[in-house]
Amino acid sequence: SPSARLLAGRAQTGLWLAAAVTIICYAGAYRRHAAGAMLGWASRHSRDVGPGARRLGARALRIIVPDGVARVYFAFTVKTIVRSSRPRLMIGAAVGAALAFVLAGSTTGSATVAVSRPSAQILSIQFILAIFLLTGARLAFAFPSVLPANWVFRFHGPETVASCAAGTRRALVACGLVPLLLLLSPLQVLLLGWRMAAIHALCGLVASLVLVEALLANFPKVPFAAAYVPGRAMIRSRLTFYFMAFQGFAYVLAQLESVAFGRPGWIYVMLACLVSGYALIVFRRRAQMDQARLVY
Repeated sequence: SPSARLLAGRAQTGLWLAAAVTIICYAGAYRRHAAGAMLGWASRHSRDVGPGARRLGARALRIIVPDGVARVYFAFTVKTIVRSSRPRLMIGAAVGAALAFVLAGSTTGSATVAVSRPSAQILSIQFILAIFLLTGARLAFAFPSVLPANWVFRFHGPETVASCAAGTRRALVACGLVPLLLLLSPLQVLLLGWRMAAIHALCGLVASLVLVEALLANFPKVPFAAAYVPGRAMIRSRLTFYFMAFQGFAYVLAQLESVAFGRPGWIYVMLACLVSGYALIVFRRRAQMDQARLVY
């Protein structure tokens, strides 16, 4: 049929693109790792950060995380993601799955870009990438990178979850969510215009903050420093719930936003509802977090 030939052509193009990207990335990785291991190139050409960059980074870190104890958990989380291969692999796989969903939706549906009311298919791209990125990071937190590191937090850190959760949340937002929204902003401005793109990004930010609160609600642990307990996720029994949550966050929310864009003033009502819901969640979390204790 014509639709089957169309999809076959797109699949062939996708396979060629994937093969080209794989060859380019493998060539770069081989040059960096394999040649460096044989010739000592990596040790001789390692770049050290200057004192000015260190001072600038420390000042920015104090602005992002004012509390000193939470700043320790923030730095530990970010540095573990940067330096350990397992969390990078898991987060990269989650982003790859999100791109697969986005590309599949763009090839099977009819995405329309209207000035007055953009389609839900275009608006859902931001939500799909956000939910996969944040969920992938949350799954990576459960696997220990260096398990003996938890003794440092046991001896010197507080027993409550509040500081650890604050640092972990800010790490997800500052190093995951905000860069994602900044990378998507040029495309959104091109498709939607700067006003709609700004409102859409703000809705995505608030909705993603609610998602961060939900992902870390039952996680009283230090990321990458607690023993992994298999079987706690109960994926089989909760698969329907996870699917409904994904549909609601990625597609239903985008559909509601598309309808709100088509009616004057409704998008601001929707944004106000999201902000109010997030404020209630934060208020409830602060009331419950003071009594919780870290689990290793």
